[in-house]
Amino acid sequence: MRSAFTGALIINLILATLACNPPERAETSQPIITAQSVLSATKGYMSSVQSLEFELIHGHGSTAIMPGITTTEIHGSTIFPDKAQFLIRALSSDFGIALDMEVIIDGPNSYITNPISGTWEPMGILSLPIQFTKLRTAIISLIETIESPELVSISGTDGATLTRITGKVSLSTLKPLIPVAKDSGLVDVIMDINSDGAIQKLTLTGAIMPNDDHNVIRIIGFTDFDSQVAIVAPSQK
Repeated sequence: MRSAFTGALIINLILATLACNPPERAETSQPIITAQSVLSATKGYMSSVQSLEFELIHGHGSTAIMPGITTTEIHGSTIFPDKAQFLIRALSSDFGIALDMEVIIDGPNSYITNPISGTWEPMGILSLPIQFTKLRTAIISLIETIESPELVSISGTDGATLTRITGKVSLSTLKPLIPVAKDSGLVDVIMDINSDGAIQKLTLTGAIMPNDDHNVIRIIGFTDFDSQVAIVAPSQK
C-alpha cells in the first residue's frame, strides 16, 4: 500500500513540475536577410528577365539628348538583348518649346520621329546618350560592383515588401547604359527591390555625363517584367 502511495505521489510531483515548467519548443530559425543575399537574389532574377517596361524621370536636373534638346521624362519598353521602343518628352532650349520624339531600336537599326513633321527617320544607334537595350547588362554589372552596399529599410507598399539597398557605383560600370559617362568618379545608388528579386526602382544621384549638374537625380522605374511586347521597325508597321 505504501509503495503504491509513494508511486502516485511521485507521478503527481512530476506532473506539477511539468505544468509549472512546460518544455521549451524549438524555435524555427529564420534566414538572415543581408544586403549581399538580396543582391544575389536580384542578380539571379534580373539575369533571366527577357522584357520589361521602364520609365526614366528626374528628381533634379535633366538629361541632354542632343545639342539644344533636354529631357526629364522617357518611358517605353525593351526586349533583351537588342530591341526597344520609347517616347522622349523633350524641351528645346533654343526655342523653349516642348517636343515629343518616338524611338524604335530593332537590332542594328534604329529610328526616331522628326519632332516637327512626325515622320520616321533613320538614326545612328549610338546617337542617344542612354542605351535602354543595355538595361539588363547595366543592372547586373551594378549589382556585381556596388561599393559598400547597405540594407537600410524594409517597408510594405500596397501589401508588397520592398527592400532598399544603398551604395555607390563607379561611372565605368554605367558605360554600357550610358556610353558618354565620364571615365572616373562615383555616384550614389539606391535600389528598391521586391520580394521576388525584381528591381522596382533604381535611383542614381550625381553627375554621370560631362555636362551634368553635380546633384542630378535620375530615377528609373521598372514594371511588367516578361510581359508580351511587340517591337517592330516603322517600315514593317
